[in-house]
Amino acid sequence: MAALAEKLPATNSDADWPDEIKKLVVQLNGFLETCAEYPQVFLARSPGMPPRLVQEFAPATPSGTVRHNAISATCALVRYGLLDRVRRCHRCERWFFAKKSDSKYCSRGCQTKPSEENKRRKREYAKRYYREEKEREQRAELKVRGGRK
Repeated sequence: MAALAEKLPATNSDADWPDEIKKLVVQLNGFLETCAEYPQVFLARSPGMPPRLVQEFAPATPSGTVRHNAISATCALVRYGLLDRVRRCHRCERWFFAKKSDSKYCSRGCQTKPSEENKRRKREYAKRYYREEKEREQRAELKVRGGRK
């Protein structure tokens, strides 16, 4: 790693990577693969910037791929400030990514599914509306009759 770090800044930023540097990267990645989840080094170059090494972690086993992808996705969410958008649905308890900051449900189905509380409120509203409508009709009828019964 030290040899690679010493030789990398000395390379021309527009030329192809020298074979010596490519060999050192292969050797470094070979050593790192002995770890359970090992870092892997890539050569990177940006216009107007000096060459640099970029590190990513790769799982040593196929079963580690899922964990690696989950960790990478979580890191990306943290980097973009969106981790708080991963939440549980208020209805079905499944995890989902909220497209809006105030989303509480994973789908339209969960959002509109009637709960016992919603049913109770709807019944109370219907009763109240029916009574008020009945009273309005009675008042209108009294006005039409001129206050006579």
